[in-house]
Formats: sequence, C-alpha cells, structure tokens
Amino acid sequence: MFDQTLDLEHPFGHHRQMPRTSVRRRRITALLGASLLLGVLTGPVAHAFSGTGRTAVRHYVVRPGDTLWSIAHAARPAADPRIVIDQIQRTNALSGSSIVPGQPLAVPVA
Repeated sequence: MFDQTLDLEHPFGHHRQMPRTSVRRRRITALLGASLLLGVLTGPVAHAFSGTGRTAVRHYVVRPGDTLWSIAHAARPAADPRIVIDQIQRTNALSGSSIVPGQPLAVPVA
C-alpha cells in the first residue's frame, strides 16, 4: 500500500522539460517588444512635452490692405502660406480670415 511513491513534480508521467533556449527566446522577445513599445511611445510623447508649449512669435500690427496671405508670405516666404495662415489663426483664435487695420497679431516664426 505504501510501497509506491508519488512523484509530486511530475504527475501523470509527464517528464518533458522545456528547453532553456525556448525560455531565453521568449524572454528576449518580450524584452525587445517592451523596449520597442517604450521607444515608440516615449519618442513622440517626450517630444510633445519637452518644450514649454510655446512657439516663437513675432508681433505684427495689421496695416490697411494687409491680408492673412500677405502676412503669412512676408513672415515665412519659403513656407506654404496656407500652413502659416492656419498657424496664425490658431495662435490668435481667429474664426475666419477677416482682419482689420490696427489689429495686433502674433505671427509664428518657426
């Protein structure tokens, strides 16, 4: 009755051991995946929060005959004026494209 021993580590006769290389591969894969995910997430997120949140602006007072297009072209002649106009509108909280002479504007320079 007590002459049979019960093997607690290998019940039901399963004596197969997992090769060490499989364990290493899984650990390395998990480590590489986690570091890749961390790199992807910290790159743009760190870049978004790295600055003070402010862009360099130049203050400009609208003159008679000025348009957002002419102001954007004068501020950054090499850039696409549509992008600069959008930045001017967002910076100054303008809802449209109408500006009046004497109105102060903050024009992003970079």
